[in-house]
Amino acid sequence: MYTPYKIQRTRWFVSLLFMLVISICFLLPSQLGFMLYFACCLSGFAFGAFWVTSPNILIDLYGYNRVGSIYSVLGASCLIGNTFLATMLPSLLYEAAIPHDSGTICYGQHCFITTYYIMLIICLIVCLISGWFYQRVKRKFYHETDQIQIK
Repeated sequence: MYTPYKIQRTRWFVSLLFMLVISICFLLPSQLGFMLYFACCLSGFAFGAFWVTSPNILIDLYGYNRVGSIYSVLGASCLIGNTFLATMLPSLLYEAAIPHDSGTICYGQHCFITTYYIMLIICLIVCLISGWFYQRVKRKFYHETDQIQIK
């Protein structure tokens, strides 16, 4: 199943991270319109493709013998990161955005905009670090045969 489209695994991974940055940029101005659905599909694709791509990259970098333990550490780090970035941080920022006279409810985009900016900055930093990492290791690990095929 050979096709003319060949992308190296780490380059594909960096493009997935860039896709997450784009999806967060689409989420920022959306008011529950078409852009919201497009951004959710784009971020879901990028996040799901991360879990498909990461075992191959781990095998390339660390070999078959260590991939099980490193993959479990990767899963635990995602669990810890999601707990902080998707649960604790948004709730703290939401509570800080509640006006004092409205009780416990916050209305409008200003309630979550700080969370989106923080996520955007984190994704940009990770994308830049991954791009730097790709440039650093591409000469050592990648040859013509180490590419994934895309239809």
